Amino acid sequence: MVVKKDRRKVLSFAGLLFFHKEPQILYPHTGLRIISNGHDERLVGPVWKLVDKAEKKVFELIPKVELKLGFRRRVINPFPPEAVREGIVNALVHRNYAIHSECFIYVSPLTLKIINPGSFLPGTSPENPRPMPRNPKLYELMYLMGYVERQGRGIELIKESCSELGINVKYELEPRFTSLILDRTAAVLDEFHKKLLMLLGDWRSASELSKLSGISKPSVLKRLKLLVRLGLVDVKGKGPSTRYRVKKF
Repeated sequence: MVVKKDRRKVLSFAGLLFFHKEPQILYPHTGLRIISNGHDERLVGPVWKLVDKAEKKVFELIPKVELKLGFRRRVINPFPPEAVREGIVNALVHRNYAIHSECFIYVSPLTLKIINPGSFLPGTSPENPRPMPRNPKLYELMYLMGYVERQGRGIELIKESCSELGINVKYELEPRFTSLILDRTAAVLDEFHKKLLMLLGDWRSASELSKLSGISKPSVLKRLKLLVRLGLVDVKGKGPSTRYRVKKF
């Protein structure tokens, strides 16, 4: 992370992005801007802190979804936190820093758009992601801090977590920019989800729920997985002894 320049030891570019308190003083284009319905905020700081700041701000700006269960009310995040965080990490770690443009995040009630300078490296794509970091030194530092995985499964993680919630994941590739779009326009809980929630006042198995609801057991298990992921249902036990109950709040 340290290089020699004019007989002096100085931080390399990756070292600067990671260790300097505010790299944007020297390189303004390394910041990140969040835009949402009149809100326009520029975030600065080392790259790892930008991830944390951006994730926090995004979830402050995204309108929460209110779900009513009888007389009870539950507020949930409309986008999976792991997908949002991974999208931000990818934008900052894999962007092309030779392009003098900031990263941008556009937040709306139904969509989240993350834009970073640069496109995918030759040999890798959203459909066939490969662990080929554009900025290997920065990637290594972020890995040591636990922000990225060695396997490079970021894109698959985004797709998997969004698929479970019915959120469409789309990449738009341009010569100098890459956009990740999460679209929850069609992401809603159907009547069967709500029916299961009303039946889960006490601990019940998937088989019991299937008999009570008239829904096939595979469909029950699929919907339970989503409800657990949303934090609406608790689960205990394993295998045939697995039981579910609506979370107390």
